[in-house]
Amino acid sequence: MRRGRRAAPGLHRQRAYSAAEAAREVLRVLDSLTPPAGDERPPLVEVLVDRSGLNLPVDEWTARDPEELVPGVLGVEFPLVVHCPELLRRHGRFTSHWRSRWNRLDSGKTFVVSEAMDRETIYSRLVNQLDTVRVCVDVPPGPRDGIVQTCLALGIPVVVWDRGRDGAAHAVRYMAEVATREMPDGVRDYRAHAKASPPDYPGRPVLAWADADRTVPRLHLTEPQESA
Repeated sequence: MRRGRRAAPGLHRQRAYSAAEAAREVLRVLDSLTPPAGDERPPLVEVLVDRSGLNLPVDEWTARDPEELVPGVLGVEFPLVVHCPELLRRHGRFTSHWRSRWNRLDSGKTFVVSEAMDRETIYSRLVNQLDTVRVCVDVPPGPRDGIVQTCLALGIPVVVWDRGRDGAAHAVRYMAEVATREMPDGVRDYRAHAKASPPDYPGRPVLAWADADRTVPRLHLTEPQESA
């Protein structure tokens, strides 16, 4: 959770969860937490994924229970980010770059990818730009995933994109106005607006957030069964 309060619920690895079951389990853990005195902000939920799960719509998972008065939509109630240790560890020589960039989070620059670029171009643009702490990817789905993964492998701590497929990335443009450190709250605000008014907020934002002040976790997760 943010600033010492991070949700890291553990699911039983010997069974598969549906999206709704996983959401209920996460909310159960979050309900059991005691926030620090005077801190009314919702905890930051970090979802560990492998590279194939970066676009998994965890923020849309909903704990649907007919006995409850309200639904529990993870990404609407909580600032939810993804973290991919697999890519962060892929090239150890960039670990120091990642830490250096994270230390510049409040003063570093943003790089906007608004046209398709191959991995070598992204590499040459970012490899030695240690003042670049955030990348906004606003390109179609085809080249998008390769760009996102390359940025994460290079140690960019904050990467935002829209996993949707329709038109320009409204969500990415919206997030451009949000300070880097506040982006987890920014994506939560956007998701809440999208839930209330989909035509006005058509995006499906994803925020990759690699906090260098924490130990890089090992990944031991099973992807929930979306169709269950």
